[in-house]
Amino acid sequence: GGAKLDSTTKFLYETAINKCVEKGIAVIVAAGNSGKEEYYYPASFQSVISVGSVDLYTKQSYFTTMNDEVDVCQIGQDVWVAGLNNTYVKTSGTSFACPTVAGIGTLIACKYESLFGTKIPEPVLYEMLKMNTVDLGIKGIDAVHGAGFCTLGNGVLIEMETNSKIKKVNGMNIEMITAPTLVNGRNLLSYRDWE
Repeated sequence: GGAKLDSTTKFLYETAINKCVEKGIAVIVAAGNSGKEEYYYPASFQSVISVGSVDLYTKQSYFTTMNDEVDVCQIGQDVWVAGLNNTYVKTSGTSFACPTVAGIGTLIACKYESLFGTKIPEPVLYEMLKMNTVDLGIKGIDAVHGAGFCTLGNGVLIEMETNSKIKKVNGMNIEMITAPTLVNGRNLLSYRDWE
């Protein structure tokens, strides 16, 4: 997300970012964690891809910075990350939404290069990231979600627990016929083929 910058520092940052973009390097940054509608840099430069945050159920994170420069959003609330001494910790911030979008961008770039034999132009990657979204909030682009939830999937979250017949689909409880079971250290789920 960054900070509010004086005009000289802002100019230097923007010049450096523009040089990267001109060389075809996508600059993907966290939108910020102010929880307000305001501008922070470098996230508010037009040439970067700014990522806002939502929770696991794609609801707006209370801390995400909003403005008309937010391009897309991803899960950045209650994210499990590596901690000290072989532990994991739950944390939140637009900085944790950003790497997922960067990963999606990398997959898109690899597929593009595989199909066309050339590196993806930065403006094309930017547009493809925005096209690979599920619209959230008000219809179309908005200050909270940008173009929407950036995903290579369909935006459906399915949660299941071993030995529980209840699964959650986008937060709604649905009862299954059988529960997933643990066999030889692996979760197994029965399914019926309707052919």
